[in-house]
Amino acid sequence: MKVLASDYDGTLFINDKFKKETSLALKRWRTAGHRFGIVTGRDLRMTRDVILEHGLKVDFAICNNGCVLYDGNLKKLHSSFLSPELVDQLIDSEAIRKSCYIVLADEHGRYVYDNDYRHEKYEHVYYTEVLNQNNIKDHVHFYQMDTRYSDAKEMHEVKEMLEQEIGNLATINPNVSTIDITPLGVTKLTGLQRYLQLEGLEKEEIITVGDGLNDLSMILHYGGYTMMSAVPEIKEKVGKVVESVEELIEWELSPQ
Repeated sequence: MKVLASDYDGTLFINDKFKKETSLALKRWRTAGHRFGIVTGRDLRMTRDVILEHGLKVDFAICNNGCVLYDGNLKKLHSSFLSPELVDQLIDSEAIRKSCYIVLADEHGRYVYDNDYRHEKYEHVYYTEVLNQNNIKDHVHFYQMDTRYSDAKEMHEVKEMLEQEIGNLATINPNVSTIDITPLGVTKLTGLQRYLQLEGLEKEEIITVGDGLNDLSMILHYGGYTMMSAVPEIKEKVGKVVESVEELIEWELSPQ
């Protein structure tokens, strides 16, 4: 048995499209007796929505960049939280204030934090509620903070600022123009490793695939795949590059 652990955005969902061929390939994978799970920066609500929309069958889901692990029925198995003190520090951070938005996620929803909220500012942001300095204390635990910057250059500049400011307090997960902040030591890789530990699986059984910088550690650790559409700095480090997850599955199911 093999376990396919796949990123979602940019890997299964490419150019704002989830292809029928992808769904059929994943069905073929599981019919062959293998496991499949999504490893994503998305929270449970967003992950559940795409699972239902595309009729996917998963054996596990790792959300919020490794903060929360769910079984195939999306029952929570493990979670890690940012401390309230760190959230307060981040909200007041000059680096974070450069972001287009501040979004916090917990097991109940995905929240915009804004003391001067205007709906039109968030037309293209998915969120369930608005938080501000008056009501944020009503929420005790957050898994992750999501931020977005104008371009990759600004994102890297902010990443360096955050590494100096909170690098010993939290994990900074960069992507193309976004940074997700998770508890110290928590990444997609550590979430996947915990799943293996809980299930008694061996490293050799795992196949990973993703396209973002936040996928790189799990891809390299398991000798996995990246996408042709990934940025050059990822493809330079990953030996196996595919056009699609369908191609990966075809290769893995073929007699070697």
